Amino acid sequence: MLMARDKHGVGMMVLSITSPGCQGEADQGKSEALAKRANDYMADIVSKNPTRFQGFASVSMHDPTEAAQELTRAVKKLGLKGCMLNDCRPPVNQTTNSIRAIKWT
Repeated sequence: MLMARDKHGVGMMVLSITSPGCQGEADQGKSEALAKRANDYMADIVSKNPTRFQGFASVSMHDPTEAAQELTRAVKKLGLKGCMLNDCRPPVNQTTNSIRAIKWT
């Protein structure tokens, strides 16, 4: 893959989980576990060639607080560069369906 990228002048590639990823999992516990495993795996792949690869984190959208915590872990501890949110999610409790801003400190 790197040879083809070099041939076409692609220096950096940002990787992400494929759709639907953890957002397609209806079970909250399974979705959160998948997000953590995917983020750990992504960080491992990136660490093998960080000058050519970076990664986007995955988060389960069942619980906004947990999603923010996992995104914080993925960015601050694992070094991922942002988050990929796929446009699919099982129905959730409307009282917890909210978007929250995160301040990186």
